[in-house]
Amino acid sequence: MRGLHVVPCLYMGTTSPTGFRSSSTLPAGTVNTSNTGRARDMFYVTTKVEVPSTEAEWQQISLEFAQRWNLPNCIGAIDGKHVAIRSPGGSTHYNYLKFHSIILLAVVDAKYRFLYFNVGANGRAGDAGVFRDSTLAAALENNTLNIPTPVPLPGRVTPVPYLL
Repeated sequence: MRGLHVVPCLYMGTTSPTGFRSSSTLPAGTVNTSNTGRARDMFYVTTKVEVPSTEAEWQQISLEFAQRWNLPNCIGAIDGKHVAIRSPGGSTHYNYLKFHSIILLAVVDAKYRFLYFNVGANGRAGDAGVFRDSTLAAALENNTLNIPTPVPLPGRVTPVPYLL
């Protein structure tokens, strides 16, 4: 992954599993929908997600992180979230937190707007494994996202890669 480092920089999750329905991944009714308003909002938000595709878009995101969070060269905050589901049978969805779940892996910008998401991996998989198998990781590995070349941090001269 030339020119990009993935490091934890912001936590974007919530403190409890949220309602979420993904009928293309699991049968209807499988996902906990106790908070239907949030599930509905999540569905509408994620239908409009577009990964930035130009250097200028990535640079704008980096500028927002620097201004809002004092994180220069950051082009997104990435995290995984376990979303509670009813047990679908078997134990592949049983996670280390001791409940059945699917994993939502997401990248957000400085204002918490989704830039990328991947939902549906079984809860037993770890965040790193879900990321490794994601289309985002493949795009980063193949250098197809037009991530800008490294630039110096403020007050420095040595170029530093952008980071998630």
